[in-house]
Amino acid sequence: MERTPSLASTPSLASRLKSHIIYHRMYADPPPRSELAPSQLTDEGLPYLPPPPPPPPKSSRTSPKPAPPKPASPARPAHTPPKKKLRIVCISDTHNHTSLSLPHGDILIHAGDLTNRGTHKELSKTLTWLCAQPHELKLIVAGNHDGCTLDPSYTHTSLTPAEESHSENLALFTSPSAVAAGIVYLNHEYRIFTLRDGRRIRVFASPLSPVLPAGYGALEVLITHTPPKYHLDSSPTFPTPGGTPEMHHGCEFLRQALWRVRPVLHVFGHIHQGRGVEKVTWDLSSRFIKYREIQVARVEDPSANNPRKQFLVDTVRRAEHRVAKREQTLVVNAAVATGSWRKGVGHPNVWGKPVVVDLEVECVDVNQNGIGDPTQVRIRGVGEGWNTVVVVDRVEDSATE
Repeated sequence: MERTPSLASTPSLASRLKSHIIYHRMYADPPPRSELAPSQLTDEGLPYLPPPPPPPPKSSRTSPKPAPPKPASPARPAHTPPKKKLRIVCISDTHNHTSLSLPHGDILIHAGDLTNRGTHKELSKTLTWLCAQPHELKLIVAGNHDGCTLDPSYTHTSLTPAEESHSENLALFTSPSAVAAGIVYLNHEYRIFTLRDGRRIRVFASPLSPVLPAGYGALEVLITHTPPKYHLDSSPTFPTPGGTPEMHHGCEFLRQALWRVRPVLHVFGHIHQGRGVEKVTWDLSSRFIKYREIQVARVEDPSANNPRKQFLVDTVRRAEHRVAKREQTLVVNAAVATGSWRKGVGHPNVWGKPVVVDLEVECVDVNQNGIGDPTQVRIRGVGEGWNTVVVVDRVEDSATE
């Protein structure tokens, strides 16, 4: 009996059919010939089996894959000081009215006209009242009724008694008791104040309104005695030079300087009938057109008829009171006197409320003694250890536009 040629005897045919053979079983050792199907036999009688499949990948439990390299961590941003709330109590034009009850706060600002004639006796009485207030820091500028005895260059001398001494009156503000109580008299100067807990605020204060040095991009509080033009400066009974009637008595040069500097808060007085609060939004859309304003919003006292409730402007928590830095300014006419002063009569016996403003300021690190950077200048209270920490960063007045 002749043997039938196998598929492998025809190489071309075998090579074509090889890829179509289906294997149903896998063998570790070659099985005997009797167990193989004819299609699995070569012409030498040996089984033809495909190469074994590659081993399955090992489980990640037994051999974990190497972790991909971590991306480089971004550079840490510069340290940003934390923010804290600071409460400022604003008053002006008290004119010897030392029975006024002041609300509590961190800083007390008096924007001038502490007295009627600026005498040593009047200044001493008012400073005694201010020193007794609980505020950690009291910032004071002179008004036109005080400047007659506090500023030797003041030209309006009709109210100045001949026996008054400028040096003796100024010494009242730098006496040990005044310094210990946190009294700081400011005369056209820029300072940075840091409180005991590290809260810091930048202030420029001046009794001179037409000239304001430039370059205070970080300025937060501006204090002057007179108002800027068109902002809380209206008084139909206020006397004007030459007797000509005029509705607005503010300073236009001060308003232009306010547009350049754009502090968060501007406190002033002088025009008693103009007392109140406004939020000014500055127009910065054009680099060629200056000193424009987009909007002026009046901030009303919801309890104006209740003297027991304070007038609070909360720029931290109330959305309608918030101030966009470098874009808006909260202007406050903090005059406590509500009417004009008349010779021989004085002021009307009706007094307004202080204005309380909450601001968000940066807080720097201080050690356990309440002292921060030892290179900074401070004022030390006599007999009370480190009281108000006053950091002085003066800018020369010659840096003007």
